[in-house]
Amino acid sequence: MGIEFVCPKCSGISLEEVMVNVTVSTNINDIDIEDGEIHFDYGEQSNEDGVIESYQCMSCGHIVATSQEELIEVIEEIQEQQRRDEKNGLYPEKTDIAN
Repeated sequence: MGIEFVCPKCSGISLEEVMVNVTVSTNINDIDIEDGEIHFDYGEQSNEDGVIESYQCMSCGHIVATSQEELIEVIEEIQEQQRRDEKNGLYPEKTDIAN
């Protein structure tokens, strides 16, 4: 079973990895030109190289960690807080504004 992320700032539940210096390639499945504008139907995407800059909450943009080691520590702290909250009968409200 996976670990459930909960943002310590806004209680959002979506975590994103932010990378820099990465080459992104996207398949274009279909092209449409309408009223002088071009529209693409995108397919699969691939990423090469790059460096992880941070991990952040998708809902509020709060930077949670800047390395995988730090992310592990933060998630362990969140899990410990969740255990304390459960023990005390408290359940944080979860939101997912990004989705």
